[in-house]
Amino acid sequence: MTSGGQSRVVDDPRIRRSIGAFGLLAALVGVAAVGIDPAASARAVKAPSGPVLTVRRAPTAVHIAVGRQNLATALDRVMADPEFAPSRAKSCLHVVVDGGTVYDDGAGRPVMPASTMKVLTTATALSLMAPGTRFVTEVRSSAPATAGTIVGDLWLVGGGDPLLETADYTLTQGHRPEIATKLEDLADRVVAAGVTRIEGRVIGDDRRYDEVRSLSTWKRDYLASGEVGPIGALSVNDNYTVRTASGRRTGSSSPARDAAAEFARLLAERGVTVTGGPAGTGTGPQAVTVDAPKVMVASVASAPIELVIQEILVFSDNTAAEMLLKEVGFLATKTAGTWASGSAAVRAMVATRSSGAVATVDGSGLDRSDRVTCTVLSDVMSGEPAAGPFESGLPVMGRTGTLRKRLRGDPAEGRVRAKTGSLNAVSSLAGFADTRNGARAVFAFVGNGLASTATGVRLGNLIAQQLVAFPDAPDIVQLGLS
Repeated sequence: MTSGGQSRVVDDPRIRRSIGAFGLLAALVGVAAVGIDPAASARAVKAPSGPVLTVRRAPTAVHIAVGRQNLATALDRVMADPEFAPSRAKSCLHVVVDGGTVYDDGAGRPVMPASTMKVLTTATALSLMAPGTRFVTEVRSSAPATAGTIVGDLWLVGGGDPLLETADYTLTQGHRPEIATKLEDLADRVVAAGVTRIEGRVIGDDRRYDEVRSLSTWKRDYLASGEVGPIGALSVNDNYTVRTASGRRTGSSSPARDAAAEFARLLAERGVTVTGGPAGTGTGPQAVTVDAPKVMVASVASAPIELVIQEILVFSDNTAAEMLLKEVGFLATKTAGTWASGSAAVRAMVATRSSGAVATVDGSGLDRSDRVTCTVLSDVMSGEPAAGPFESGLPVMGRTGTLRKRLRGDPAEGRVRAKTGSLNAVSSLAGFADTRNGARAVFAFVGNGLASTATGVRLGNLIAQQLVAFPDAPDIVQLGLS
């Protein structure tokens, strides 16, 4: 780790071997002209213990070694940007190419990650959930329908699906219509089961997670501004209800009850008579304390977890990320999911991939007390399989999600997949870059204390451009080694 904004090229054994073994050869053929000091290279040479290396084998290693040094020099120039200077000692950058660290500028420094916190949340979920896992919302009753009538209450049981919504709400989102779980489909299935009358209430049950809807440490206007909805295991339309004349959404004070009311409305539209009103399972006067009955009337499943992860990463969906964190807590403890149990599961996952410390409070990165390091972010991402659900789920530079407008028409377009992050005075970018020679670069940049988030966005773009250009070094012909 470095301090005070000073960077270093990490003592990667592969770099030492390349420069040490070929330093004298590089000096003799003029590599110094592109940035390697011939004297330093000569000093690095050791007496060979085996056959002398041949010129035929030297060029590629020299080319990569020079490229690594040039990349580090270029990244140093980016981090030395005058507008970034007051923030550098509060920020970090870590770059790994083909498994070896190439650049470290404060990579072990705890920083506020903003939405790159979703990297840790989604990676933890993928570590606990089997491929193809789906969130299931169920409708239950105490007895099967007789002649179309269910005697007693109908239960709508939340399974943590963060994309459960009605068709009219989906239209307001401008994306994800193909992966949203339609509440109408569930109502249709109740009708298909032969139900025409319910002699009781529709009860919303969200007890898979606790009843804490938001964090006291969040900014007070997050819910009002639509940054995140109230969190519960039975979430319909992101737990927003009333829409004002201006189109502004209002967070539900009783998500389970409001979900039950929405479902009762859909049933009524389909000719099902409901004699009672909706009820939630919270602590209010309509609280339900008994367990949901066992008879399954109908169910609806979400898209596979891989697509849910993609929704969270591509569109930086805060509500879905917070629900996923509580789901992680539920899976880890087999009790009602909480922010505390989910955060503990995230820290446990990080400990399996990195020696770096984290301080996690939420799953989306909205909380300004979250702290991670660039090393932790790059270590966690390095632990994900190439082209796996995590990497494939990230926004693509210049094409999709939160990166769709960045670096269009640039060589980096389509070659960088990364999670963005933005809060007041914070800008971050963490992900993968396909380099010019086909290497896999993993990088994490987090800028804190910024005078403008635009500065952080600009630096993130510059970093991405340097990575896709790697190795920016003379080719074999120019080195005279062909």
